Amino acid sequence: MPPKLYFELTARCNYECPFCYGVWHERAELGGPELGTGEWVGIIEECARRGVRSVQLTGGEPLLREDLDVLADRALAAGLEVSVYTNGSLLTEERLRGFKERGIRLSTSLQGLGSHGVMTGTGFGPWKTLEAIERAREVGWPMGVGIPLARPNVGDAADLVAAALLAGASALLAGPVMFEGRMRKRPEWMLSAEEWEAAKAAIRAVPAGEGRVAFAEEFFCGCREQPEEVWMRWPAPAAGCPAGRGFGVVGVGGRFRRCLHTVEEWEWREGEGG
Repeated sequence: MPPKLYFELTARCNYECPFCYGVWHERAELGGPELGTGEWVGIIEECARRGVRSVQLTGGEPLLREDLDVLADRALAAGLEVSVYTNGSLLTEERLRGFKERGIRLSTSLQGLGSHGVMTGTGFGPWKTLEAIERAREVGWPMGVGIPLARPNVGDAADLVAAALLAGASALLAGPVMFEGRMRKRPEWMLSAEEWEAAKAAIRAVPAGEGRVAFAEEFFCGCREQPEEVWMRWPAPAAGCPAGRGFGVVGVGGRFRRCLHTVEEWEWREGEGG
């Protein structure tokens, strides 16, 4: 199997991000029913036997799963490297220290400053996320931070990077939101190639960000069939995507997929993994 797998533990989330790429926003059956603890443990053990080396526990919001720590511990016991991707709003200091003690890396997204309420569908500001990033730094376990950019927040691109760095992010990855999931119904939010280049220039001008910000360049997923107008409107994804070889996904209901954006079930065959 691929050396890395993303485990989508739940489609539930306490945010309503209009740009969420969760495939269940396109096909509801991919959002559940959720697997139970025992079913996930079986998947963890099978993946470890088949050569998987690391897993990222994600969602939805994985901290909504009451058994998250149980699943993380079973993955660690199976010899897997474990990380968690969370929106950070439910992350307490106690939980942070627990993740640090077990070597579980964390990452999150900072979706906006003044635009945070719109970008998350919550109506409130970015303070919970910034507090989580700062708290993680204080306990000595800094988080990686993603900066998803769309038309409502692209004007804040440089300030978002500066805020995340000041809060204590260990690394940053900025990129345009992708034309997947909920964004299929909101193409007017998508950046043009020119807007994205302008955002990158603004980010590069942030003094503290030199050498600490990487860029994701994909506007849409090249692993799945796309309408012709998508290929005409935005730059094509880079060739050589490792989906299905370098990484794969186990969805909410236990179905394997090639990547986080594909809706088709994927049957791994011997020799395809990394």
